Amino acid sequence: MGVHGHLSRSLGAGLALFGAISLGSSGCASTHLVEISSRPAETVGASIFLNGEKRGVTPGKVRIDFGPNSDQRVLIQIVKPNYKPGFQYWTSVEVPKKQVFDLEDE
Repeated sequence: MGVHGHLSRSLGAGLALFGAISLGSSGCASTHLVEISSRPAETVGASIFLNGEKRGVTPGKVRIDFGPNSDQRVLIQIVKPNYKPGFQYWTSVEVPKKQVFDLEDE
């Protein structure tokens, strides 16, 4: 085996070790399941958006995945025609188990 063979094998082993260290030290990711509903009763079926992506309707459960960045915030929006949208920002430590959004007529 020539110099190039040893170099390739060493480089490959080094990259694998770096990947393992990176994965091991990436911090803690977290997942939350939130039960979301809306009031008044006429707003049942309102759309639930997570960071602009529709995730379901009220009442419903939404899964929120946070990466290792502890400063990450998510935007939850509740939208129903003829009502003002409701919204909140949450970090991983602020996510409730249940949240009721009170929507107002436009």
